[in-house]
Amino acid sequence: MWTNPALRHLIAGSVVAGLISYGLTQWLPTFFFRVHDLSQSQTGMLMAGVFGIPGSIGALAFGKWFDRLSHRGFQHGIWMLAMVSFVTLPFFIAGLLADDLLTAILLFIIPGVAANYVIGPTIAMVQTLSPVQMRAVSSAIMMLCLNLIGMGLGPLLVGLLSDLLTPQHGEDALSVALAFFTLVGLWGSVHFWLCGKALAKQQQDLE
Repeated sequence: MWTNPALRHLIAGSVVAGLISYGLTQWLPTFFFRVHDLSQSQTGMLMAGVFGIPGSIGALAFGKWFDRLSHRGFQHGIWMLAMVSFVTLPFFIAGLLADDLLTAILLFIIPGVAANYVIGPTIAMVQTLSPVQMRAVSSAIMMLCLNLIGMGLGPLLVGLLSDLLTPQHGEDALSVALAFFTLVGLWGSVHFWLCGKALAKQQQDLE
């Protein structure tokens, strides 16, 4: 797996995407509690309506989009994944820093649709790039990295960053911390872009 540049960058990009996803999922409810004074039930409904249901629909839509782009070569589908963060991050950061709840919800809609964009395409590509006799192990390794790093470090890093920013930003520290944390998603986009370049080179070598 390590000797395949495309697979290496694919897993790295997936891990970064998981880092962002787990970190935001754990701390967004607290954000709505602190910043917008919502109750637990209101926050649950909001999370389901803005991120849960749209994210499920988006996962299907991005999977279909990836398949259509990949007819021209898998690199085109991967490059689509690389561009998602550049489109969604400005809306998400603006939503985190918005003064009123309605504005925040409206700004969160587009990032909400893209909440699970990476799952289907990356799992499919791991299967595609792995030898037949290693597909199960390759998927297991990717999920191991995703959970150890993404779930293990994502929430922790957001909490540490919020604590560090509290002296300067007070009650707004969590909002600012989440805004800074989402920028890490651009790092994942770099890996997806490099994965696409490696796939393009592999295709040229085959031709």
